[in-house]
Amino acid sequence: MNKYFQLISQHFSINQQETLSVHRIKVALETGGIALILMGVSWALLFSYLKIWPLVLIDFLILFVGLTTLFLLKKHFLRSASFVLLLGLFSLAFSIALFMDIPSLATPRVIHLYFLSLAFYAYLLLSNEKLWLRNTVFVLLLCIFLIFSSTNISVANSLMIPESVRHIGAWINSATAISLLCLVLHIMQSDFILRTQIGNELSQALWENQFELYYQPQVNAQGVVFGSEALIRWNHPTRGVVSPAEFIPLAESIGLMNPIGFWVLNESCKQLSVWKNDAKMSSLSISINVSAHQFYGQEFVSKVLSNVKRMEIDPKLLKLELTESILIQNIEEVISKMHALKAAGIGISLDDFGTGYSSLSYLKRLPLDQLKIDQSFIKDILNSPHDQAIAKTIISLGRDLELKVIAEGVESQQQQTFLLNNNCHAFQGYWFSPPVPVNLFCQFVAQSQRSQRE
Repeated sequence: MNKYFQLISQHFSINQQETLSVHRIKVALETGGIALILMGVSWALLFSYLKIWPLVLIDFLILFVGLTTLFLLKKHFLRSASFVLLLGLFSLAFSIALFMDIPSLATPRVIHLYFLSLAFYAYLLLSNEKLWLRNTVFVLLLCIFLIFSSTNISVANSLMIPESVRHIGAWINSATAISLLCLVLHIMQSDFILRTQIGNELSQALWENQFELYYQPQVNAQGVVFGSEALIRWNHPTRGVVSPAEFIPLAESIGLMNPIGFWVLNESCKQLSVWKNDAKMSSLSISINVSAHQFYGQEFVSKVLSNVKRMEIDPKLLKLELTESILIQNIEEVISKMHALKAAGIGISLDDFGTGYSSLSYLKRLPLDQLKIDQSFIKDILNSPHDQAIAKTIISLGRDLELKVIAEGVESQQQQTFLLNNNCHAFQGYWFSPPVPVNLFCQFVAQSQRSQRE
């Protein structure tokens, strides 16, 4: 029995590569799809035995919705699976409540209970959608539940379920709807507990030095490494390496992004201090990502300058990567802080350029050193005329503003060749190397330097 519960626990445990949001959506879709399949098969068998064929058809539709949900889930089409499940279950429940489950003095209508479960299912499955859509669907389903539970609204017709069957169905559907509601509430509660647990573990990770920096090489047209991007990894004591996609959003939501961000800054400066005594590594730069919350902190500039001075490193070798989202809050404060950092010699790069809200009217005012072409434009650059046009425009813009341009997410020689042919001469991506621990990064640098000499 313990082994059985252990297997279930492992099945519903979050995968290292998944975010919490994706994990709970997958669990909700899987359990919802399975529930629909079981309901469809069970009712289809019963109504086939009773030879009520219209209801058998309805149950096959329920079965179809469940199977389609699981199929889309297996193909990782989570958004499509969510809408299929919600729209399918809503349509079926609404039709049955209006045309088939007609309330009587002997047996109340119960199919409307599914709208209550469906409301919370929708709130869970639509967590990554626009807030207005998520709340609208939630409120709409609750209103429909209220209408059906408070009135006898219905349309009498030949498809009405026989009273004897409705009496049995009242118990079964009530139990099923309540079970589904309990299930989705359990998923939400488990998610809250998991977030709280990981939040506590994140705080502990800072104290116990469980974080580690990986370095992804940045290379020039000749394949020689000129710098790197420092990317944080969490070496969890029991779960192994945890994806940043999982803990960074959580760290931001619970207020830990500042201390984590400054840990990255401190470790990067330490590494530059170590490299300055190594002839092979002394000229390499390190780029670090800066969150909006960290950048807008009152002590951000002073802490950066203090680390550079304390570690006695060349400020030109430290590069701060800012996302476009930082620019939309208080542009005058942004420019002031950027000038203070630039005056000290620190490099500034605009990360994920083209995906946010940059305005050319103030872009020229920013003391930037580099534009970074977002990997979303590189992924399909060989096949998409739109991505090609955007990449060419960014490269041209960088040249006109006398900024260096680097493309991230380069995964093939063909992509690199296209960029080279369009005057982009700096690259970062898996075609060269994934992010690696510092010892492997140093080996990669040495190998690229040997290849250049040969």
